[in-house]
Amino acid sequence: MKPAFRAVQQAAQSCKVHNRLAAYIAAIQRVAEAMKLRGWV
Repeated sequence: MKPAFRAVQQAAQSCKVHNRLAAYIAAIQRVAEAMKLRGWV
């Protein structure tokens, strides 16, 4: 839980958005990273 919260807080601060949108940004970043690692992108 702590790493997830930190990722959301970091996204909120860097993108200057509220936590709900930051959580969505963090989730999309995780999906994008997984796709890169699998060679899909």
